[in-house]
Amino acid sequence: MSSKFYFVSGKGGVGKTVICKVIREKLKAKEIKSSILQLQLNHIEDKKDELSFNTKKILTDYISKKLKSKKLGSWIVDNSLFQAITNILPGFIFMSYWGHLYELGIGSKKDEVFIIDGPASGHALSFLKAVFQYNNIFKSGILFEDTKKIIDYFKEENKFEVVIISNPEELSLEESIDFKKSLKEISNFKSKIYLNKLIGVEYNELQSQYLKKKIETEKKLIKSFKFTESIPLSAMTKEKEIINDLVKRINYDF
Repeated sequence: MSSKFYFVSGKGGVGKTVICKVIREKLKAKEIKSSILQLQLNHIEDKKDELSFNTKKILTDYISKKLKSKKLGSWIVDNSLFQAITNILPGFIFMSYWGHLYELGIGSKKDEVFIIDGPASGHALSFLKAVFQYNNIFKSGILFEDTKKIIDYFKEENKFEVVIISNPEELSLEESIDFKKSLKEISNFKSKIYLNKLIGVEYNELQSQYLKKKIETEKKLIKSFKFTESIPLSAMTKEKEIINDLVKRINYDF
């Protein structure tokens, strides 16, 4: 199998983190090793039972490896001028993340799936664009070689997939569709939109006019945009219970 990446994104508040954990549990049921990477633009959060990263450490490790000197790498990252430059060019921090991801799975022969809990779609787009932007800026050298390896990995079949999570609402769905179109423009990324928290027909017997209206809206969206896969709304209240409930009820693989 070797490595594979799921990059999970979507509008803020659509339930990306829970879906990342659902994907992990479904892979676990198939005895496939997987890890969740919680990615933020300015930092990568430490989470229990998830991969732990630190922006400064990632930058230091990446630069140290390129310069073949940990001492010099640490000095550069601590330098105020370098810090000012990275604030102006956030894409360089993104490149250090990509460099780390390359070391972690892309450039290795690990049989493991990495699930990236990405930022909201707009910021996620900037992160994904960074590799291609630096590939165009530098036509040779260390950074160019790194970007080339990562872009070649993107081109491999079933290696990198963007999972776009959307609420079953028109505005959220339109943003997701725009995100998917933008991904195509960058590199024809393999991507799929999933409607999350669908009430579905099983709740039709409820008398609430609000719920009936919401179900009607959901059906119209599914029909209009021709969705075949969705994620049901869980009636559970605790995160672990929600994840277990969804794992049982979702009958397809991501």
